[in-house]
Amino acid sequence: MLEMLLVLGAHFLLMGMVVLLVNMIVSYFVSHPYIWIFVVVSMIAGYVYFSPYGTFILSVFAIIFNGIISLLGIGLVKLGLYAKHKAEKEA
Repeated sequence: MLEMLLVLGAHFLLMGMVVLLVNMIVSYFVSHPYIWIFVVVSMIAGYVYFSPYGTFILSVFAIIFNGIISLLGIGLVKLGLYAKHKAEKEA
């Protein structure tokens, strides 16, 4: 059981990094209304990635984890763009 948790923890870490990086890159180049599509796609990807393990709770956790990480990455990029806009407006 402990070995499975170690392996799944590494998978969650890797999946979180990929989701964060991809959503940050996409949200930098794509306008606001299409962002929710990428959040839903990342949640579906989490379900598809962890569904072969056969536990429903793990799949639900992957969906929630991917959604939160995706929104975090998008929020950080939008905050940076807002700060850039405010700095250019004041200068």
